[in-house]
Amino acid sequence: MEDSWTELVHCGLNTTPERPLIPVVRCNLVSHGNANAEADFRFDVHGVRRLAALFGLPETVITSSNDRCNSLEAISILLYRLSYPRRLLDMSIKFGRSTSSLCRIFLCMGKSSCDLNYVQHLTLYNCD
Repeated sequence: MEDSWTELVHCGLNTTPERPLIPVVRCNLVSHGNANAEADFRFDVHGVRRLAALFGLPETVITSSNDRCNSLEAISILLYRLSYPRRLLDMSIKFGRSTSSLCRIFLCMGKSSCDLNYVQHLTLYNCD
């Protein structure tokens, strides 16, 4: 069975799609310098940590598709994407995640920030 499979591949009759390599690298905010953090996220390291605390994120952010990352990585993905127009493929090299996973984390964080703004708006302008 395997011999026939390799013959088909060698003849070019059965090709498999070439998938991009995703490095096994995770974003480590602790090793990020303040100058690099300001260039990447428009906040220094302390500011990114403070934003994660102000958002009230849990320690582990879980998307609806079961992607998991810590709160600092999730806020870093959001800030990195918003700081400058970036492609998800370029971000996958920096964060070590697939483009689909990055997209889901970004959308989850965007929804969290919208929900947070809505709740703050309701509490600030409550007429009761």
